Amino acid sequence: MYQKQFKLTNSKILFSKQDNFINLKKKKNLKYKYKEYNKKIITTKKTDFIKYLKIQKNSIQYLNKITKHYNEINNKYIQIYIKVTLNNIFVTYFINNKIYTKSIASLGFKGKSKQTIYAYKTFAESILKDLQNLSPNQSIIVNLYIKSLSKKLKPLYHIFKVNNIKINKIYDTTSQSFNGCRKRKIAIKKKRKSVIKFLSYL
Repeated sequence: MYQKQFKLTNSKILFSKQDNFINLKKKKNLKYKYKEYNKKIITTKKTDFIKYLKIQKNSIQYLNKITKHYNEINNKYIQIYIKVTLNNIFVTYFINNKIYTKSIASLGFKGKSKQTIYAYKTFAESILKDLQNLSPNQSIIVNLYIKSLSKKLKPLYHIFKVNNIKINKIYDTTSQSFNGCRKRKIAIKKKRKSVIKFLSYL
């Protein structure tokens, strides 16, 4: 019995030594792999940083091109924003980073006189004078941004055509419908009354 026990203990010791030997090998392999992994990370970080710098340079160049192009367009074209309502017309000019505003009421028309053809014609003529004063001795080219297109703007188009003012583009900026607004909240008492009425019909 004693010899068998000794053999078992000896075998256990041998097994533990083998296990330690295997663990040492694993540790060495892990260290080697960890070093390689670190090298890869460093190289990838460098390459990513270089790519980021290149992208940033390209993006800055692209933004500069866009700003130049936008400034050229602003210098070439006069942008006019028009908003038409039931009783009035509002106009804003955007020329050389300056904003000018005008409306039919500012010309002195009041009440129902704002809705006459004479008011629309005088308003269009005043716009023409402003454009000629702001850009003298130059060919006037216009971009129109119109909210709610209507027949009220016909005299304005006609005056632009007669006086050789070119319209480059017309943009319609009217807002689209979206199934209406939310209904008003009903009080609890009214709800009870409506339920009682509904039950009375049953």
